Amino acid sequence: MLLHLIGLGLTEAPDFTTLNGLADLYADLDQALPAKYPLFGRDAHRTRAGIHADGLNKFWPMYAPFDVPRLLGRPLELSLTQDSGLAGLIFLIKTHTGHELSKDHPGLRALHAALQEEFAAGRQTAVEWEEIAERALKLRGQEAVVASEP
Repeated sequence: MLLHLIGLGLTEAPDFTTLNGLADLYADLDQALPAKYPLFGRDAHRTRAGIHADGLNKFWPMYAPFDVPRLLGRPLELSLTQDSGLAGLIFLIKTHTGHELSKDHPGLRALHAALQEEFAAGRQTAVEWEEIAERALKLRGQEAVVASEP
């Protein structure tokens, strides 16, 4: 409730980022928070849906009720699935590099097609940034890269 009041500008924000250290301490003690634990779980701010990623790309407050990175010091994340679409790939690249590729970027389309082929061949697990980082970073040097807004 406090986070929503802060988002509405009705109260000042305490430093929630200090709670990340507490979550890390519990993990170090082999008592990590469940992945979907509200606010500080590993997957609490993760999406897989392309429509959510597209919304985050266009107007993030529609899909994130408060500024998670600023207030909690935690990233908005996306795990790519067969339903994440080009928007999901754009969001993931923008989140990790600060650059936004257009949907018609040929390298982006090729990477998306390769991932779709993996899912069509039976892949069941989501694709995380670490798996595509090297390929995605190469796309920055190609044409049609648009600098993201801060």
